[in-house]
Amino acid sequence: LEIGCSTGELSKLIWRNHLDHPLGATFKSWIGMDISQEMIDRCKEQLEEYEAMQPFGAPYASKVVKVDTLEEPNRAFKEATTPAEAFGPSPTVVLIDIGGNRECGPVVKTIAWVLEAFDKDLRMVIVKSRALVRQLRSDTERVQNADDNEGIPALDASTGIISGGAEWFEATHKQLLVAKRNRFEQR
Repeated sequence: LEIGCSTGELSKLIWRNHLDHPLGATFKSWIGMDISQEMIDRCKEQLEEYEAMQPFGAPYASKVVKVDTLEEPNRAFKEATTPAEAFGPSPTVVLIDIGGNRECGPVVKTIAWVLEAFDKDLRMVIVKSRALVRQLRSDTERVQNADDNEGIPALDASTGIISGGAEWFEATHKQLLVAKRNRFEQR
């Protein structure tokens, strides 16, 4: 599942890897989602050549859908899992690239939705977001300057490994929910 497929540039890389994989087909389906019909149309154009390259008779399904996972989570879930015989009970790998280069909040909310909606079969979530990286770096820098490191991740710059990442994500998501509730109560 690719949430925020945009014009299909990243989708092409995924498909190219799938077609060139030495073990053959590495996944049975691909679903792209975006909130813009223009992006959906451009993504479909980008992927036409790759769809044509699928081996004859390969059990493969793909679709590109205009849907906002945050505004229409039930419909997004249905699109990601229907028809079950083609797309399986739920995605096992999810790529999130929702324009979160500008805002961290929607990215965190989308990650939370993915973790909740597809928890049973989920193997991997890949997130492309500069805003999330900036937030993570800011929070990890506080570790170096604070006595209380609880709930703040540690980033090993040499390996890129984050320890305490799950706790950091939970705390960041909780902060967003509290901020949203406070804004709502002030109205």
